Amino acid sequence: MMEYCRKSKIHLLLSVLLTGTLPSAFAQEEEEGARRQGAIEEIIVTARKKEERLLDIPGSVTALTEDRLRDLGIRTVDDVARFTPGFSFSKAFGRSTERPVIRGAANILAGTTPLAESGASYYLNGVYFQGDVQSLDMNLVERVEVLKGPQSSAYGRNAYSGAVNFVLKDLVGGEFEADVNASLGLAGDAGERREVSASARIPVNDNLGFSIGVRQWEYDGEYENRTVDTTIGDEETTSLSLGLQFSAGRHEVRAQFLDSQDADGTRALFLHRSDYNNCFPGYRSNLTKSNFGVNAVRHGTEIPGGRRADNPFQYFCGEVKPQDVVRLNTGNTVDPVPPVGTDPNVHPNAYDSTVAFSGVERDRQIYMLQYAFEGEAVNVNANLAVREEVLTTGSDSDHWDLRWYTSALGATPETPDFPQRSAGFAIAFDDVFEDTSFEVRLTSDQSRAFRWGVGYFRYDWRREANFLDWQYDLNSITATRVVRDDPATTGNLNRACTSAILNDCTSSLTVTSRDVTELGIGRDRNTDSYTIENRAVFGNVELDFGPSTLSFEVREATEIKSLRDEGLTALVTVVDITETPTTAGTAVTTTDGTVEVVTTTGEVYARADQAITVSKDDDEEFGSFTWKLSYSLDLSDNSLFYASLATGNKPGGLNSALAEVNGFPDFDEEESLNYEVGFKGTFAGGSIYMAGSVYYKDIKKFQLTSPYEGAIVSAAVSNQGDAEITGLEYEFRGFFGNYFDVGFSLALTEPEITKGCDIFEYVLTSGGFQFPNFAADGSQNPDPAGALSGATCDISGKQLPLTSEVQWSADLNFNYPLTAGLSLTAGINANFESSKYAQVHNRIETGDALEVGVYVGVYGDQWSLRLTGRNINDEDAPLAVTRWADYGQGSSCAFFAGFLGPAACKSELTGNNGGVTQAVIDAYSLTDEQVAVLNDIGTSNPFVRGLDFGSPRAPFVSLRTGSTWILTFSYNF
Repeated sequence: MMEYCRKSKIHLLLSVLLTGTLPSAFAQEEEEGARRQGAIEEIIVTARKKEERLLDIPGSVTALTEDRLRDLGIRTVDDVARFTPGFSFSKAFGRSTERPVIRGAANILAGTTPLAESGASYYLNGVYFQGDVQSLDMNLVERVEVLKGPQSSAYGRNAYSGAVNFVLKDLVGGEFEADVNASLGLAGDAGERREVSASARIPVNDNLGFSIGVRQWEYDGEYENRTVDTTIGDEETTSLSLGLQFSAGRHEVRAQFLDSQDADGTRALFLHRSDYNNCFPGYRSNLTKSNFGVNAVRHGTEIPGGRRADNPFQYFCGEVKPQDVVRLNTGNTVDPVPPVGTDPNVHPNAYDSTVAFSGVERDRQIYMLQYAFEGEAVNVNANLAVREEVLTTGSDSDHWDLRWYTSALGATPETPDFPQRSAGFAIAFDDVFEDTSFEVRLTSDQSRAFRWGVGYFRYDWRREANFLDWQYDLNSITATRVVRDDPATTGNLNRACTSAILNDCTSSLTVTSRDVTELGIGRDRNTDSYTIENRAVFGNVELDFGPSTLSFEVREATEIKSLRDEGLTALVTVVDITETPTTAGTAVTTTDGTVEVVTTTGEVYARADQAITVSKDDDEEFGSFTWKLSYSLDLSDNSLFYASLATGNKPGGLNSALAEVNGFPDFDEEESLNYEVGFKGTFAGGSIYMAGSVYYKDIKKFQLTSPYEGAIVSAAVSNQGDAEITGLEYEFRGFFGNYFDVGFSLALTEPEITKGCDIFEYVLTSGGFQFPNFAADGSQNPDPAGALSGATCDISGKQLPLTSEVQWSADLNFNYPLTAGLSLTAGINANFESSKYAQVHNRIETGDALEVGVYVGVYGDQWSLRLTGRNINDEDAPLAVTRWADYGQGSSCAFFAGFLGPAACKSELTGNNGGVTQAVIDAYSLTDEQVAVLNDIGTSNPFVRGLDFGSPRAPFVSLRTGSTWILTFSYNF
């Protein structure tokens, strides 16, 4: 706490120095600076849904103009974040499920869990855009505006921490323009990349204009998947844009169509396996399996320092260091498959079609229609936008070269068309999105001292989610062996033993399965659906009095969220039977009705009804009232002091039925109260621009995503507590002489959880035990009764995850005129982001990241040639780290623990007398208190929930693109 106070005082001192001394100091230099040739252009922005000078906005806005986008080589939203103070971007899942973070307000798995949102929103020409924008064609963009702080009252839903607005180029007036661009990645550690684009701006006259643009982008990826001898991380986008702009008198209409197809291969993800775990002993460990079940099976991946089959740790603490070793089951390019042991770099059973889908494919169309009327007393602006998108994502989600054999006993033999093997654990979705937004605004004459505005907003969003899987005959079941393959042995080892159900560990695991009757990939017949309906009214007033301006904004919104959670009933159901079958395949009567069963000697399984079940079909209404009060003072014509007080609101939502069963009910809105003081201005004759601000955010009921027990991989959103964020931001840009300009930005952020309880924090600090009891309302308020000594779920004082405490960027640009209308340009830039924690536990982190870039180019009247180097220092810190599970290792009952609960694993820790074995006590250095809890598992003791017993935790990382050199040629007609 003392350190926090000291840092806060430093922030405040810096803010006072910047806001109190800089304007007067530079005012003395304005007369001398006015004689300089270089000057910063006056930037007109639409950050407040109207055209105004950047210098007149009483808030923190970073505006990247067209020349800045060019000089910094900005091609994606990720690049925008690298040069915007207070904006961090986590590219955790390739070009899908983006998680923009502004001013430290983050959500761990926003976008991956339905109805969980990041709190920062995107806009195209001021129109709300829901989705991913990494593949947006930046050739269409004239300016990027990043608004920091809550924009809920002006921009609406999900602008809780800020907004990013991509402003498209104007189409009317001026002369015909057309250009072609071709880029080629030359060398470096990154894979080859190619980009070809062409666009034309066709102004028919001052009132009518058209545009057309096409783009083809390809990147081959750079990391090798050694299982199948291919690279991963490849990306491809094909896009088309059409625009029309028409004005007649006081009326103006703009129509825009954007079409894009993304076809990305296997995402560049790397599993930092549980062999590296170095902290918190527990039962999600390799030791659990190697000592108390089947020996751990490992093959393929080289791990420096050797393997840790005796590793008792369940977690990793420290910076995750990516290894250039990736082994995924994504299909085979080696033909024929080498015999066992002949090629250590290729898994001997690397078959095609090992996952339903691997990569990201997106087919998206956006239709926009904008209308503006400029009246003598009232102005009208209206926007209508429609998005239609089909998004397919998938991966080998165990991140291993681990195989499941699904060859049914007595079934049709394996064929090349259907190898009857798949990745050990794979996830693939085929989602359909449809959303429509409509907004209308009425505003008064903005040149008057008193100004007002009112408006209405409507937004409708729908997502239908389909799991991609093999197609099966749901009317037939067959006994199936599920085993694992190990090239180091002559036989097969179990993926799991049957002790979880039958107390019998055999050489193979027999479970029930559906017989394969249709070969290939398709959709399961269940479809989950989610909807959002948002309706809002808003207004603002502004009053100038002398050099001061006072403004007030309000928005009242109602949002209805719904979900329909469908699913097939469990494939394996253990039930009591009223008779003992003697023949395999006998139909028997169970206590809950007549059910077909398949039996083998000593084993009985019952199949439940395979019909679709709707486990939850619900909706919930959320209401919000947000406001913002701002004061600004013109210190001069070109400098401004401002202060604001604002509320923010992130919508609440619904969790699935399974999440509710596991203590995660529907979640409430996250709310914040925000204070900000800042300044901005141009000085020294317009050759220097500076802006600085200090802010404080008080957050209540902050939303975080958490995994829950009862399924292999599931997460839910909960209101885990309160938090506060204190920060400082600073921007500088200056021209020096005729040829040089310099840019610099800095952001210092202190995001601290002030109150909160996390389930897994207790698991870590207790040595692997689940928390004994929570409040009946599922709010995760702990009941300390039954808690182990020294164990806690308290996360207060922790840093919010996915946030950096320090960000800075710097760039130096040189522009020198040559002869014959040519000019020489060159520059160097760097950006830094301090380490980000993956979770609220503040143990796994990315490490600091520094990227350096350079460029040199020659520009003529109609053509240019430029060489750009990106990340030339080859920084390899992960872009993001996500806590996962190492499904290839862990307890031998890990597979069944998700279905039957952790008590099913107790037999692995107890001897014949039913008590905890001495081997377990010695391995984990158990206290008498912990032994007593273990012995109570499965009893009626209300304070014993059991063990956190399954596959160990092992983070996966999103790999960073290495050093890249790109040669770009452009020609303008």
